[in-house]
Amino acid sequence: IIGILAAIAIPQYQDYIARTRVSDCPASSGNIKQSVAQALQDGSVTFSSGRDLNSNASLATVSDASYATSNILNVDIDTVADNVVTITCTFRAGILPGYLSTATPTLILQSRSNEANIRWVASAGGTVLAKHKPKQ
Repeated sequence: IIGILAAIAIPQYQDYIARTRVSDCPASSGNIKQSVAQALQDGSVTFSSGRDLNSNASLATVSDASYATSNILNVDIDTVADNVVTITCTFRAGILPGYLSTATPTLILQSRSNEANIRWVASAGGTVLAKHKPKQ
């Protein structure tokens, strides 16, 4: 009986830990999302394709390694198309249960805008498993 319970409970617990640690990305990038959303709405920053937005004075962002936490190695902010911004969180190796201990999984949050609303969604890109990504 204990073996059966362990076979069910341990994977569920590992998924719970991974989801909790992945949620550090949207939480720790709150200031970035707010600055980008405001700049997208008021047009104070040009968001042209291929632009690196780390260390951008207009957005008050800092270098990618400056966003490091106990779970996150760095946060990269880029534009992938005109007025489409991505925030890529790279997690520390071995921090997410169920991933290779040498892997540095990534979660990509992408801006979606319609009129005056900016929404951030977990992109299909990145190496974090779908079951660990934040719900939309």
